[in-house]
Amino acid sequence: MGHHYKKMNLLRQRVKALEDENQQLKSQLKKELGKVYENL
Repeated sequence: MGHHYKKMNLLRQRVKALEDENQQLKSQLKKELGKVYENL
């Protein structure tokens, strides 16, 4: 049981890390799009 719990914790941490990365990419994309629109 303890082993299974450990695995779940690792997965949860990985999901959290991916979500954080996703947020960063989204805000980066918005910045890039903003630049593109300014240059139109």
